Amino acid sequence: MKLAEKIPNNSEIRKPNLLIEASYILPSISAVRMEMLAFTKLDTKHYITDEKVKIKITAKEYMKHWSIDQKNIYKVMKESAENMLKTKVLFKGAEERVPILDKYEYIKGDVILHYNEIFLKCCILPLDNPLTPYLMPFNVVD
Repeated sequence: MKLAEKIPNNSEIRKPNLLIEASYILPSISAVRMEMLAFTKLDTKHYITDEKVKIKITAKEYMKHWSIDQKNIYKVMKESAENMLKTKVLFKGAEERVPILDKYEYIKGDVILHYNEIFLKCCILPLDNPLTPYLMPFNVVD
């Protein structure tokens, strides 16, 4: 099982075009932010692996990039992961919605997102499906 933990320095999201064109709604801005942080850690190899893919988002990362009050961060992160877990995506041409996550873990203030294998494969297959890169709109304060 792969665990992606580190946000790259350039914080570039590489979001699959098939996902951009898909039909889904994350029910809160905090879930959208969680998704964006996770996409900074997803790599092309994560989409085509036969292993389970886990992405770790720390409270420190979330607070740093989204200027969330420390008092509320754990509640916000837990709600974000829960909203991602409930969300299903309808890919163009598909008949059934696919869940983004199989589950998530909340461990000592960190959230570990367990991505659904079918979701990841639907995002990238066929392999010539491009990824759209763009920079994260972080509120970074160092």
